[in-house]
Amino acid sequence: MKKNLLIILALVSILSLTGCSENAETNSTSDRINSSSQTLSQDNYNSEAQDKPTVPLNEFRILEDPISDLGLTVEQLAEKRGELKVSTYKGTLFENGLGIYGWRTENSSLTVGGCNSIYGLKPTDLFKGISYPVSYDILSSRYGLVQRSIEKEASIDGLYVSSFSHPRYETVEFVFFAKEFGFIDEETSVWLRLTVDSLYAEPLDH
Repeated sequence: MKKNLLIILALVSILSLTGCSENAETNSTSDRINSSSQTLSQDNYNSEAQDKPTVPLNEFRILEDPISDLGLTVEQLAEKRGELKVSTYKGTLFENGLGIYGWRTENSSLTVGGCNSIYGLKPTDLFKGISYPVSYDILSSRYGLVQRSIEKEASIDGLYVSSFSHPRYETVEFVFFAKEFGFIDEETSVWLRLTVDSLYAEPLDH
């Protein structure tokens, strides 16, 4: 009887050890699976974060409205900008104009050919997507404006004059009258003008 009891106890011990071994192995496999899932989940998150397109802070563009006034005749501008209000040696004002419009002067007429300049604009009238104040270097490197001339001495009015062009508008010059050398801000005055004879200028293509 004692012999049978010892045999039974031995079998129970063996079965218990086998069960523990299987549980340990199962737990180890489960831990590996969970760890792999976490790694894959993190990898997927990182991949999605890298693939997500970034939104540009600013999207620069030159506004077409002022540019499209250059080259227009007085009649064409009156149709677009409303009644002609004032016409002097300084230029012409329209009811809904953007600034002071200039023409080539010939004899007693102040408005010959197409409009060759607009004075008194602000940078915000011309450019979209620029953060002010902005340096000349940034205007060139980030926004594509090309330096034509830079005056390092202030004018009689205490303003610094600089001239730029842009590859998209080869016949247009952007002249800035700024309070601080090397920078323009929202209060900078802009003179937009054609570099070709306005008498034969045509409205610019876009």
